[in-house]
Amino acid sequence: MIYLNIRGRLGNQLFEYACARNLQEKFGHKICINTYDLNKYSPNFEYDLDKYILNENIAIENKKTFPWYANNNFIIIKILRKNFFNNVSN
Repeated sequence: MIYLNIRGRLGNQLFEYACARNLQEKFGHKICINTYDLNKYSPNFEYDLDKYILNENIAIENKKTFPWYANNNFIIIKILRKNFFNNVSN
């Protein structure tokens, strides 16, 4: 499963979807688009990808969180990301 936490306006949404679609073509997994953060933190923005014909292997959800390994706010993910980027820049 490719988890996509959609944010921003149409341009950002298209870019995020294009990246997820590329991964889908390489690995063949289903894309799960979550609109929770878009609805909660950007109430003036709309989910615009529904105006386009997308791949049939897509699920659209409005859940608060993804599984722990796909959740950017999970403490272990934050630690791993911080350590990875610190090691890359050195």
